[in-house]
Amino acid sequence: MYNYWYAKEHILKSGVIVLVESPGNVWRLEEAGIHNAVGIFGAHLGPNQKKIIDSSGAFSIVCLLDNDEAGVKGAKKIYEQCAKMYRLYFPKFSENDIGDMNVDSVTSDIKPLITQIGEVYNG
Repeated sequence: MYNYWYAKEHILKSGVIVLVESPGNVWRLEEAGIHNAVGIFGAHLGPNQKKIIDSSGAFSIVCLLDNDEAGVKGAKKIYEQCAKMYRLYFPKFSENDIGDMNVDSVTSDIKPLITQIGEVYNG
């Protein structure tokens, strides 16, 4: 998973992992101050990627896959794979993918939700 080496300490601290499809989406979230995002290289969460999530310390998964057919199918599959073990969130956003959003929109629309989810974990 792209960026896991950096995100893992932020995932452990917040209890939240953010899943996106590509490195460009991770970069946009990083620009907005969201440091617990990983890219899964497409809209499919493979078994080895699931094992990494399982060992990451995450209690919640925020799924920000692209707003296209593959992203919708991928999000449904992630729900099937993870719903029994994690709190899952599938926020809506206006662009095709997170990388297409401007940083201000990510900061105002996405970051507060991720922060709030982490606060639930951290009490």
